[in-house]
Amino acid sequence: MSKPEVADEKVSDQPERRQFTPEYKLRFLQEIDQRRGEGRGVVGEILRREGLYASQVASWRSSLEEVIAIGLPERKRGRKVDPFKLEGLIKRYLLRDWNDTMLSDYGRGVMTISSISECEG
Repeated sequence: MSKPEVADEKVSDQPERRQFTPEYKLRFLQEIDQRRGEGRGVVGEILRREGLYASQVASWRSSLEEVIAIGLPERKRGRKVDPFKLEGLIKRYLLRDWNDTMLSDYGRGVMTISSISECEG
């Protein structure tokens, strides 16, 4: 007798989440709208067939209405700006501006002891 073959499939601990495309969501919402008048239980039947919850469909519908009302958000291309780097750039810019002001006000940044004592007194 030979050993039964074992499949090489590995089962992960976490189930993989389903991802729905915008086309699928729109098609699904259109189907619900078309079949809503057929009688009671039609929407539940569609939800069970697709393995979805009513709350998912409600959030899809609200986001669709939002997109219709205000339009699609404009997406900026390229890398996202790191907020910590942006904060550092702003500080450096302000510091450079302050240094330029000090240089122009005090003759290239050279202050003598007498000019410092004049400022204090």
